[in-house]
Amino acid sequence: MARIQKLTLANFKRQNVVEELTGKDIFVGPNGIGKSSRIQALGTALLGYVPGSPGKRPQDTFRVSTDEQMTVGLETENFRFDRSFIRKSKTKRDGTREVTVSQEVNVSPSRGESTLKDKEARIAEEMGNFPVMLDFGEFLKMSDAERRGFFYGLAGIDGEAWTRAGVGSHLFTNLLSKELYENNPDRYKAQEQTIADALAEWREGMDAESGVKAMLEWAKAKEKHWNAEKRKATGAVQKLAELKNQLEETDRNINENRAELERLQGELNQVSAEIARLNEAKKAIDRRLARLAEIKQKVEAMEADNAPFDYASAEQQIKELLGQIVQVDASEQIDEIGKSIASIEDEISAIETEMAEVQREAALAESKAKAMSQTVKQASERGGICVIASNIACPKDFTPFIGWAKEEEQKHLHEAANHKQHLNLLTDKRKECRARVATLQKARDQLYAESNQANKKNDQIRAQVRELETQIEKARSAETLQRQRLADLKEERQRLEAEPADTVSGIEVLEKQLTGLQTNIAALKEKLQEQEKARTTISNMKASMIDSSTAENFYAASKYLAESLGPKGIQGEMLVNSLDPIREEVTANLTAMGFDHPFFFKTESDSGQEVFRFGWIDNKDREVDFDALSTGQQMIVLIALLVAILDRANPGCKVLAIDNIENLDKGNFQKVLKGLDVLCERLDNIILAGVIDVADIEGWTVHQLGKMPEGAIA
Repeated sequence: MARIQKLTLANFKRQNVVEELTGKDIFVGPNGIGKSSRIQALGTALLGYVPGSPGKRPQDTFRVSTDEQMTVGLETENFRFDRSFIRKSKTKRDGTREVTVSQEVNVSPSRGESTLKDKEARIAEEMGNFPVMLDFGEFLKMSDAERRGFFYGLAGIDGEAWTRAGVGSHLFTNLLSKELYENNPDRYKAQEQTIADALAEWREGMDAESGVKAMLEWAKAKEKHWNAEKRKATGAVQKLAELKNQLEETDRNINENRAELERLQGELNQVSAEIARLNEAKKAIDRRLARLAEIKQKVEAMEADNAPFDYASAEQQIKELLGQIVQVDASEQIDEIGKSIASIEDEISAIETEMAEVQREAALAESKAKAMSQTVKQASERGGICVIASNIACPKDFTPFIGWAKEEEQKHLHEAANHKQHLNLLTDKRKECRARVATLQKARDQLYAESNQANKKNDQIRAQVRELETQIEKARSAETLQRQRLADLKEERQRLEAEPADTVSGIEVLEKQLTGLQTNIAALKEKLQEQEKARTTISNMKASMIDSSTAENFYAASKYLAESLGPKGIQGEMLVNSLDPIREEVTANLTAMGFDHPFFFKTESDSGQEVFRFGWIDNKDREVDFDALSTGQQMIVLIALLVAILDRANPGCKVLAIDNIENLDKGNFQKVLKGLDVLCERLDNIILAGVIDVADIEGWTVHQLGKMPEGAIA
């Protein structure tokens, strides 16, 4: 068993929270605060879709999201997982937007699961996928059929007992009798084909519940279809007789009308062709006159434009500009300066090397002088005492040694002073060299600047020269082109003026004739369409009309099959087979909760009608229907039944969640809590939710989600 310790919601129905669960939790608060959302989120985490919703795809589940990503997750002591539903949109090449919703699952600790299928299998292994969730208020409003469907979905079906082959064998055996074959062989064949076609709706991978449901839906659809075909076949016979006379009248003159239409269409084509020819001739004359006027205007404009280009002035400007170009070449001077700078820098390098050596020698002399000074001090302080052992007297006279040491100290100090004086001379010399380098660099930079300025000015002059040369070239080309264009225009004008001037007439008469022909053809086409439509209608009725007896046989076969698959047939047997084995377990649960009443359920009334009733047997051995029990007793019966179903399914995590418990009064609420306390050891998590006003309840954790409204259960 794996108790859920944490429930996570992110953007699930506007809820963003991590709830700590203890195993026996009650969520209380006003409507709309998020009580039901927490129960739905728990179911969504285990199942991958919102329990009770019409769709199970990621895009269906995403409808409860309040952002672009929604996450739900659960955590036990040894396992944690979460599901995220993510919406993405992109613009396709045709400009439309495509929106997709995907699901991502994370499990921890991981065993190397990489695909969504592997992670789903891990969740099923660790937790199971069988949470029992009940909206108590909604259940009380359900009809018998809806309640049957609720338990039908929970109880599960024995897949080994109801396989596709087993269902097929059951139907073929019970629906295809020898008597039916002998008395009505056509009906027998229809029934046989209907069963085979329905079995094809049981797709690969479907469980027994889904397969039977798919067959039933198909059978009901076919029943409706064949009933309509049956009525249509009866009406078609009468309609065909009425239209038969009309068809004979239609066939008499349809061929004559087709021939007349063909003649009129030929005449229309001839008139249209002649009108098109005359219009083209008229357009050609109009184009010739318009072109002559255009040429005249262009020739006059070109001859009036006689302002020639001033070639002499442009060439004089070029000559003057070229005379302004100054040739500048300072490369030799710059190279000489560079060599001088390099020589001085070499000299500076040698000076710095010598300076380093002098500094080292000065430091060595100072170190020696310091050592001699220390020796003189020690010898003077230890007069008459051994320099090795201070507790031994020594009569030796160190005066000569001290004198020598002082002379050595002075010699080293003098040597250090000479080195420092030499170092100062070298420093001044290096400074002088660097000043010379700076002067030379400044001179070189000046040469660069003067050269660049001169070259920049020369480039500007050359650009002006190129612009003038381009103007001259364009002017010469334009003059040549204009002379050629003027000659071409004059030649074209002479040719057009020499062409004969044709006239066009008779178009108006032909257009009136065309209009008359079009009117006659349209009227004749409409008449022919009506005649063709009548003929087609009759032909289609003959081709599509189904024999009345065939429709009757398939209608009866589909109806009989639907009855055999539905609640009065296989579905009813499945439910009985599912609930009957847990009858004693439900009774035992009732007894454990202090209600010594056997559990009962029925799927058929004493008169053979389809029903779904359940409840308990009272002390007088009377069957007390669920709706006749008090609200508290109803809740007790449901808890006993749901716990038995959970025990039978035995998932990794047994969760019982009940919403809308505010339908219980205070007394019944206490009875329900007492009953759940008895059964809680068989469950991992019990979650209750409702608009009730409670504070602390021993053994239970109360989650107060908001201020309670007035009138709530206290």
